[in-house]
Amino acid sequence: MKIKDVKSQESFYIKSNGKIFNIDMEKIKDLYSKQLMNFRNSKPLSGSNFI
Repeated sequence: MKIKDVKSQESFYIKSNGKIFNIDMEKIKDLYSKQLMNFRNSKPLSGSNFI
């Protein structure tokens, strides 16, 4: 999973399995935490490594 870091924008993209998700920064508290993260109706991202 790759994260495109955009410092000047309010959102960034996570590309996984060929799908691109636009994620609002407000929905992310800590990218480095191991907590499960839910985005809308998607399944929790478990076992994923960020950056």
